[in-house]
Amino acid sequence: MLLREYYSNASEGSWGSMKHTILLIHGLGTNSKVWSEYTSFFSSYGFNVIAPSLRYHDREDSCKELGVVSLLDYIEDLENLINTFETRPIIIGYSMGGLLALKLMEKDLGKLAICLVPAAPRKINAISFSVLRLFLRNLLVWQFWKKPHPPRFRSAYIGALGHLPILEAKRIFNRISSHESGRVGLELGFPFMDPKRASEVNENLIKRPILIIGAEKDKVTPIKIARKVAKKTTRVSDYKEFAKFGHWLMSGEEFQVVSAYCLKWIFKHLD
Repeated sequence: MLLREYYSNASEGSWGSMKHTILLIHGLGTNSKVWSEYTSFFSSYGFNVIAPSLRYHDREDSCKELGVVSLLDYIEDLENLINTFETRPIIIGYSMGGLLALKLMEKDLGKLAICLVPAAPRKINAISFSVLRLFLRNLLVWQFWKKPHPPRFRSAYIGALGHLPILEAKRIFNRISSHESGRVGLELGFPFMDPKRASEVNENLIKRPILIIGAEKDKVTPIKIARKVAKKTTRVSDYKEFAKFGHWLMSGEEFQVVSAYCLKWIFKHLD
């Protein structure tokens, strides 16, 4: 395999005795199990891979406290985790996790970052017809920004898993799904209503390389978001767009192609 040959031929100066850590950050309404393929893949290349579930996302039931958890709480938890590492990690975030990765890089907490189909930072419009269709039931809940919201298979199937056989889609959904914070939903979808500006990213504070990956058929974080994030961060970012992929990049051909691209990019920037 060419990538394994590349790894085995990497210079001692690039790797030395230090084992690089990859921190994987999952997205909205999921948990760390979404990363199972990537965890095995990067571990097989000698990386130390850490894939935590965000606050309250490792529970099977609803948690009242989750309803008012903020993106800022997720950032605080991740920052505390990173501070236990010996060196800065390579941060890879998926969807909402891509936005969290940007905010961690803003704090100079990663040596590199990859944002897979990232959620929109403040000042980039996240609302489209497809997004409203997916999350309308959440928005109709009274004071939705104070409530935990259950995962819904129909929304996941329409938004991300619809290209898969329905039994496989249900199996994946049952394994990776989680309740999500209504507060986070407001911060992502209606940032102008958030006085704390939790989703805001100051791109001028990002000093290290980042890779933005977009998917042209994405219904959850439409491709215009990835393009605008790439433009916003153009000083430090590379951009790659996959024309035939949707939001789900975590298994099958999507995983194989995207993980290989990410690995090559990481090797390039660790040299």
